[in-house]
Amino acid sequence: MLEYEIVVIGGGPAGMAAALSARNSGISRVLLVERAEVLGGILNQCLHLGFGLTYFGEELNGPQYAARFIKRIEQSDFKVLTSTTAISLQGDGKVILSGSCGLLEIKAQAVILASGCRERPIGSLPVTGTRPAGIYTAGMAQKMVNLGGYDIGSKIVILGSGDVGMIVARRMVLLGKEVIAVIEKEAVCGGLLRNQIQCLEHYGIPLWTRYTISRIHGQKRISAVTVQNLENGREKYIECDTLITSIGLIPEQELAEEAADGDVIPPWLFLCGNACYVHDLVDDVTREAEYVGRKAAEFVKTLKQPGSRMLEGDAYSAHQEQAPEENPEKASLSQEKPQNTFCIACPKTCKLTYTSQGWEGAICGRKDPVIAVR
Repeated sequence: MLEYEIVVIGGGPAGMAAALSARNSGISRVLLVERAEVLGGILNQCLHLGFGLTYFGEELNGPQYAARFIKRIEQSDFKVLTSTTAISLQGDGKVILSGSCGLLEIKAQAVILASGCRERPIGSLPVTGTRPAGIYTAGMAQKMVNLGGYDIGSKIVILGSGDVGMIVARRMVLLGKEVIAVIEKEAVCGGLLRNQIQCLEHYGIPLWTRYTISRIHGQKRISAVTVQNLENGREKYIECDTLITSIGLIPEQELAEEAADGDVIPPWLFLCGNACYVHDLVDDVTREAEYVGRKAAEFVKTLKQPGSRMLEGDAYSAHQEQAPEENPEKASLSQEKPQNTFCIACPKTCKLTYTSQGWEGAICGRKDPVIAVR
């Protein structure tokens, strides 16, 4: 059985940052495990800009952001296993891996779970009708188009106004597709104001609030959807050949649940990134993961001290500390009165105040904000 001081499960932005942070904190035996063929996680399929503004101080796309951390990892000396999946995490810190390395048993003094999140499928909603081809989650549509180069359809309806759904809507328009509407059950857009303006309004994509899809039509491939107005119950029949859903993300915590004793997370297990809760900004994921990497390193060093004993509940996980609000601006937008001014230069969507010195309120301190009035 191989032994490591820290094993990081997941090679996306959180996992890469956590592994680097742990190594830079003086831990020599670190293992980073990624199930895909390359590191980077979801960043690899995000060709749009908007990453790195608060962490690097410049705007990058997803692959560019990932490349900076991959370069740092290549310059480091810890072990990386790609095309490898963690299939079991046991209560004693044993990790079972399967993949290009074969079947491995790893004993870890600490484990950082950075497994990200998964998309909620259309089957979780009370939608009647058939289950034909042409229905994709937003992340899968993004992956097929941006990484695979597939043509997934030409007449598209999008259910859910989450950030990924709006970004995919814009991507479809840029590819020459017709996006009939983005359907949202709530009274307001579900994503960032920045994305609502730059992805929908700038490209003339309609946002239908207080609507949902009640029925899917089609046999071999989707041919139409029935859209229901949640205010008065009236329905519309809309022809389309593709349905893309953006109806929520679920943190991947199954391995943590396997290792936990009931509701008690073992002291050697640390969670970070979207495996803990869904973040709006990858920059925030990176900073949180770096902190978790340092805490995991402190835990391992504590084990080496003579007579040390770590009690249950002493370990850090993002569940055990007050998590930062996912996006204070987004949480408060629905309560704001009209005619407030915001900066949409980055996803933070800071509220601005005009003073004799110019616009103030942007977290980054910029004096030339990209202004949106709401």
